[in-house]
Amino acid sequence: MPRKIPAPVSLVDPADAAAVAMAALLPVHAAPSQGRLADATALAAERVAGARHALVLLEGDDGELTPMQPVSAERRTQQRALVAALGASGARVRPDLVPALAEAIETGAPLMIEAGDLAGGMPDVEAVCFAPMESAGERVGVLAAFGHHTMQTHRLRLLAEHVASATMNLRSAQAAGEAAPAVDVTRAVFDERKIEAELQREIARAVRYQREVSICVMEATNVRLLRERFGETLTEQLMQRLGEALAGHAREIDVIGAYRDSGYTMVLAEASAAGAESAAHRLCAEVQGLTLDGPRPIPGLELHLAAGWATAPDDGVDVQSLFAAAQQRMYRQAA
Repeated sequence: MPRKIPAPVSLVDPADAAAVAMAALLPVHAAPSQGRLADATALAAERVAGARHALVLLEGDDGELTPMQPVSAERRTQQRALVAALGASGARVRPDLVPALAEAIETGAPLMIEAGDLAGGMPDVEAVCFAPMESAGERVGVLAAFGHHTMQTHRLRLLAEHVASATMNLRSAQAAGEAAPAVDVTRAVFDERKIEAELQREIARAVRYQREVSICVMEATNVRLLRERFGETLTEQLMQRLGEALAGHAREIDVIGAYRDSGYTMVLAEASAAGAESAAHRLCAEVQGLTLDGPRPIPGLELHLAAGWATAPDDGVDVQSLFAAAQQRMYRQAA
């Protein structure tokens, strides 16, 4: 049986810890879907409590736990390993197969244990913390955090409460048919669905009034390597910096949204093809090699960027045609 571990004493300044927690919890409550909530929770666990990995297990009517599926491909791959470490061969986890998990659910208190055989195949995992999730007295599930002994149990308990609340609010909104927030949870910009809707609206307006509208697509071509080498937290912070830099160079009438999980799209209202090409080259040159702020930049932690552009009606009068043209120009630049 894995040995229980007492919670370590935090040496972080309380004011700094509160600021980090607030910044990490905002995306949790802004998540427009369960997949985005899973991504936001894993990122928050890393930032708030120092976890290396985290997953959300939702409790069903039968008492079994179902992993909340993240949107990120990297996190989905990671989650399969985490679920396997809990001894689950299928899509669900039976709490009775993991005594520590069952104890945490029964007592309602977070429980941290040595990983032992539970996550033996993960060299970066020394301990596992199970934090039950409850909202208004109703059991929602469990937040499972994997990492080192220095993970903060009380912070994971706080995060579990917020995730439980966000889960229940999301369920209520979906049941009522309300529109979910149209923001990318980690980058605080319009998500792909919303940006495509905005673009289609601008295209229709351009066609009606015989004007032009353009898009600029910018992608970090090395983002996958950055995630593998530096982890999700630092990479997403760098992607946020890119979004902030682009917003600082955008006009008030431009709209910025997520492009896949590796870049951004800018809708350039009333911009000609020549103007869009010029903007793409200028923006790419200004943010190329972007790094995180700090006295000591981390070697290798920088963005390699490529940009493409397209204009309606020259490159088409629908969203798919414009993105295809912009991507083709972007890939030629990256080659």
